[in-house]
Amino acid sequence: MKFSSWLLKRYLEWQNELGKRKSVTDFAAWLGASQPVVSKYLNGKGEPGEDNAYLFYLKYGEEVYEILDMEPPDFLLRYVQASWHLLPERAKEEIKKIVKKSLDERGRNTMSEEEGK
Repeated sequence: MKFSSWLLKRYLEWQNELGKRKSVTDFAAWLGASQPVVSKYLNGKGEPGEDNAYLFYLKYGEEVYEILDMEPPDFLLRYVQASWHLLPERAKEEIKKIVKKSLDERGRNTMSEEEGK
């Protein structure tokens, strides 16, 4: 199934659940996406990348990734990313040290010295 067909089906189901016709703008707002982007997807003029796929995931679950033939993201990483701005600087520094040490041990560290500071 193409993503546009899948999304159209979800849009119609959403209207049916509400018991009335609603605009694409309303649907987009409910999804947390912009109306132009949702319209583009409904018209088959593209598919969501990782960030927009995640918005659809929040409403529809892992089915979104199956339809898009994408690997679901690491949800722990998403949690850390979403929470990063709430962490004190000391905690951020500790996380960076742990990641750097682990990657160094595996010879996989791609962070520059300047970024690692």
